[in-house]
Amino acid sequence: MKINENKLTKKYGYEEGWSDAVDKETADKALAYKKDYLKQFIAINQTQIDKRLGGQKYWVTLKYDGEYADIFHDGKQTVTLNRSARVRRGLPCIIEAGELLDKAKIKEAVVAAEIYYYNDGKRAKLGQLLSAFADEKKTANLRLAIYDIQEIEGKPFRTTNYQEKYDQITAIFGKGKLCHPVDMKVANSAQEVKDIFQKWVLEENHEGLVVHSEMPFVFKIKPRHNLDVAVIGFTEGTGNQKGMVRTMLLALMPDKNRYQIITHIGGGMKDEQKKELFKKFSKTIIKSEYVETDSNYVAFHMIKPETVMEISVNDVNFEKPDYKIQNNVLHIVDGTYKLHSTVDGISVVAPVFEKFRDDKKADETDVRVSQVEAINFRETSEVKEQVRDVSELPKSEILSREVYKKEQGDKIMVQKYVIWKTNKEETGYFSSYVLYYANFSSQRQDSLQREIKVSESLDQINELKKQAIEENVKSGWVKVETK
Repeated sequence: MKINENKLTKKYGYEEGWSDAVDKETADKALAYKKDYLKQFIAINQTQIDKRLGGQKYWVTLKYDGEYADIFHDGKQTVTLNRSARVRRGLPCIIEAGELLDKAKIKEAVVAAEIYYYNDGKRAKLGQLLSAFADEKKTANLRLAIYDIQEIEGKPFRTTNYQEKYDQITAIFGKGKLCHPVDMKVANSAQEVKDIFQKWVLEENHEGLVVHSEMPFVFKIKPRHNLDVAVIGFTEGTGNQKGMVRTMLLALMPDKNRYQIITHIGGGMKDEQKKELFKKFSKTIIKSEYVETDSNYVAFHMIKPETVMEISVNDVNFEKPDYKIQNNVLHIVDGTYKLHSTVDGISVVAPVFEKFRDDKKADETDVRVSQVEAINFRETSEVKEQVRDVSELPKSEILSREVYKKEQGDKIMVQKYVIWKTNKEETGYFSSYVLYYANFSSQRQDSLQREIKVSESLDQINELKKQAIEENVKSGWVKVETK
């Protein structure tokens, strides 16, 4: 592992930088692991345990409310990389992780952990973790909970079950004070998993469970939660569904006259209900400079935010395997929806319509963003601080654009690769570089497929584009545009 000392900045008793503070191989390993690990997860709630869990033995670990931290150790230095490729060195818990690896006579290792704020045995809020990063007096309260070993001495650490992995974690980190194995219990039935959920989550108020089994799946189990949301748009059905609402655009409110888009939903209602909603919503359509489409690429009609809906969700995510989730925030100016800002956002898992709430208003109290605290303890103040007026930020700059076209008879296929520099990285809420990939095929049911990747390194984002082109642009494709 190579460290570029010039790319690390001293902060609150430790050092911090971005992915270019370490060599490309190290940065790529952290990115690839998190991407692959997230793909293994299946989010369920406690009511689904009996139906979804497979096997006869389960390794149940506690889910901490913290931040992913990939630990890299080379015998001389120890650093962590988080999901945004932020590099940290010198935190007390990171130092102890390196000391424990040295004591175990391990020269090289890559270890996955969750960094969290120790709150005297009580569940800590994410806001407490963030404040600790900015207060040297609080960094001693940071802990690393180790849940996976990726490599030891340059070789992948592979085991037949999670117990073997946990035994190795315990052998290395079991005597640590600031760095320790994730809490784990063995269950021999789905009922025992439910009992652990009852104690750890419902009684002790922890965030959730992560369950490994003899099957190649990892289950994330959190309570199903309800949210009150504002309906700000709708699309109309087709065919025998014409004259009915097909999909509704839903938002939470971080502040007065601010509507943070989180999801859209269409099922769970009877046809008569959809007809009545279509009549109601059609009378409240207002102008919009902002355009969003549903899963069928039909643009939403934007409406006055007057209707409140209660939905239930399995989980709230802040990231996907390839990128950090961002939400658009709209506001209404002179009777017209306009884009106000883009924020580090949320994505709800398995939203289900429950009922309309005629007793509630679409305001910053009844449909507040802080409702997500019930799911993951994200603080209202933290969400509000994320809001940045788009008009006040520097404009993004397109660095490269490549378009490829392929024709087979009446079939037309197009691929587009665009890299831009956000010029907003100093805000702390935007990555420096973005790669946008679009794949269009006129004969495919989902005709337009899109993917976004982000990075703090120009070299890395260019490499990601190169890899994507090599994987997708084969024989028969012709470059029709380049910049």
